[in-house]
Amino acid sequence: MKAIILAAGKGTRLAPMTLIKPKPLLNVHSKTLLENTVHFLKESNINDITIVTGYKHEMFDEYVSTLGLKKIINENYEKTNSSYSLKLVIDDIDDDTIIMNGDLYIKSDFVRFIKKDVSQFIGQKLESTIHPTWKYNIDNNNKVISIDENSKSGLCETGIAYFAKKDLSILKEELIKTDDNKYWEYCVLNSLKKIDFYATEVKDLIYEIDSFSDAITHNLLTSDDIAEQCSDDNKATRLAGLTNYNYRIKFLGEDKVIRIPGIGTESFVDRPAERKVTSIVPLTICPKTEFFDWDVKITDYLEGYHSIVDEDLNTDFFKSFVNALKELHSIKFKDHMDFKPMSMHTEINKYESLANKKIVTDTQREFILSIADEIEQDDQVLCHRDLLYGNIMYNGKDVKLIDFEYSGFSSKYWDLGNFICESNINEEQRLEFISLYDGADEKKVRKAQIIVNYIWGYWYIVNNSLQYSKIHIDALMNNLNIFDIK
Repeated sequence: MKAIILAAGKGTRLAPMTLIKPKPLLNVHSKTLLENTVHFLKESNINDITIVTGYKHEMFDEYVSTLGLKKIINENYEKTNSSYSLKLVIDDIDDDTIIMNGDLYIKSDFVRFIKKDVSQFIGQKLESTIHPTWKYNIDNNNKVISIDENSKSGLCETGIAYFAKKDLSILKEELIKTDDNKYWEYCVLNSLKKIDFYATEVKDLIYEIDSFSDAITHNLLTSDDIAEQCSDDNKATRLAGLTNYNYRIKFLGEDKVIRIPGIGTESFVDRPAERKVTSIVPLTICPKTEFFDWDVKITDYLEGYHSIVDEDLNTDFFKSFVNALKELHSIKFKDHMDFKPMSMHTEINKYESLANKKIVTDTQREFILSIADEIEQDDQVLCHRDLLYGNIMYNGKDVKLIDFEYSGFSSKYWDLGNFICESNINEEQRLEFISLYDGADEKKVRKAQIIVNYIWGYWYIVNNSLQYSKIHIDALMNNLNIFDIK
């Protein structure tokens, strides 16, 4: 028996990892996908193994040598699909042959399930998938009657098939006729009326790593694994972050910060909006940022900058910070009508619902809602809306802002109040900061602080950060007392 591994593609859904190396060379549980696959093939005495490469094909050479593989290069990998790759080795398909994709993680021996002399797909039942996949419709004898090409559940393809020698002439004939831009499996689909092709089911055995969600969901890669494999030198230094995993890495020769979203954060972070907002923020006040699948984000590392600390809270910093805020706030909603302005009421309702807990009296809530009404009447400008110390970078002269995942069009007073709420600023510093932002109304800033404390008090409850939630709720009560609202 022979085996052919198809590994020519770029694996774009797994960029930026695959900008460093081809997908079959990603490490999962201390082995590359290729090494893992070859291990199980050789364990079943399959030693005649050919790998068809393309993208970064030279990186396979050391594995070809150490694992004893034959290597074929698909020079047209960017313009063709796996059917073309398989055609390159069609003359080697002259005996019972396993055809398989190179992006599979295999948990244990799969060859033992293959029925000799019977052409078959190896299938696995799935309850749901992120992306559409092939589902095999079979009869009582497991013969494939038809294939649903856009299914998300059922007995689905794993990327492995066994071509029995007796069926090779028909399968190869159909392969030759298959469009170069289609998957190799189409030669089987087009052969179903000519030969008997079966589906052999395995359970919890084979996983195609086609996306970050595949890898994370099946516990194949951790955030550390992803960050390290996005790095030129496989090193990643963990940075601070509450809801995300942030690392400093060397990426394609440059110092970068990679952000990997925390599981479940999509329930309260509008990731598409973050991408859209970041695209219009000037690089004078934020680092260059690139987004990838699954909202993985790579940002320029700001050499010479640091996250602000209490000792930075002086006049020079306030001036630089206010200048950055003014530049951000100069981006008006009226000039970007394809965006939606932020609704304080929507934010309040969302977090009250998620937390399912009451933190103020009915009278206090009515006052808070009246402030929301007032703020929503303001000019809508682009706001950062998450001005923690860690999101404000300072080099002693200039300020840059990072992490715009909660940003949107709102009142400038949100940002002014938000910074005060998230800092250890004293009252004297608070008044100086407000005075430097021309035309800012101190009383309205105080009202904005109430809204910020209320929403972020709930946010921290939702994220099980009760210590920080208490800080905001205590500050909320103090600010309500200033207005004598009980």
